[in-house]
Amino acid sequence: MNSLTCTIKDVETDKDLSIVTLELADGTLFKSIVIDSADSSSNLKQGNSLKVLFKETEVAIGTTYIDSISLQNKIGGSITVIEKELLVSNIHIKTEAGPIRAMISTEAVNQLQLDIGQQVFAFIKLNELMLSF
Repeated sequence: MNSLTCTIKDVETDKDLSIVTLELADGTLFKSIVIDSADSSSNLKQGNSLKVLFKETEVAIGTTYIDSISLQNKIGGSITVIEKELLVSNIHIKTEAGPIRAMISTEAVNQLQLDIGQQVFAFIKLNELMLSF
């Protein structure tokens, strides 16, 4: 499980759903959707510190930054480890906000020609982020 330290930057609510904008240690902004509101949860307050959690299987890897995509959470870094297995591979990425791990198909690793030291981008859907207070 990936875990990054962040601070709540903003909370936008409609009924019982909120989109929480999170600022990571390096200033990168992530967004998470939660079934809660600032009115019903004292944790959803601007300035509160927390951890954002997401599974390795929820991280997509790209070799270039993609602006025209619905994935709202994007962070760049460099590959430090590639653990290739027959079907899936584990990729370790060093970012300024902290380490991120991704589990992608080995076929994708080969197609992208991923290598140690390569600059890549991790993409995560906002509904895949969990907030831990």
